[in-house]
Amino acid sequence: MRHLFSSRVRVERLQFTDVNGRRRNSWVVQPGILSNFACRLDLNFLRPGKDQPQAIEAGRAPDRIGVLFCGAEVPLQAGDRIVTLSGPVQGVFEILVVPDVAVAFSTGHHKEVQIVETNQNTANFPSSAAPETDAPVEDSNHPGLYKAPRLIEDPVHPGLYMMEGTDG
Repeated sequence: MRHLFSSRVRVERLQFTDVNGRRRNSWVVQPGILSNFACRLDLNFLRPGKDQPQAIEAGRAPDRIGVLFCGAEVPLQAGDRIVTLSGPVQGVFEILVVPDVAVAFSTGHHKEVQIVETNQNTANFPSSAAPETDAPVEDSNHPGLYKAPRLIEDPVHPGLYMMEGTDG
């Protein structure tokens, strides 16, 4: 079955950190096999009796849904984010259910799991780089105008960002 694995993907998981009493969320690339592995992303197939089509929402294009097939040794979990690196399918997908192991005679042969494309507008949410909603700061040189907030790197946690002028 591995000859059908035409895509290379990586897995990201949410990491929660506490900074001065505030919770910070960020998607972190997982090390080892989860950082780059071969799989098949089939967006034209839903397993009858297992996978659910998404509910239709008015005024919104439907997300792409399908099935991810990979080796049984890949430790996927519900809640993981799949980011495609190469292959015929491009995008960011989420695993919403626990992956199923297809069993051969005595061991797991491969894993199958339904994937749902994440909304492109929220592909980075929740993220430490997402702007926070703080009160606007008025520009002292131009009354009535407000300064745009800037993101700066957190000195305590490299790779995480915070709003300039906040205590973290």
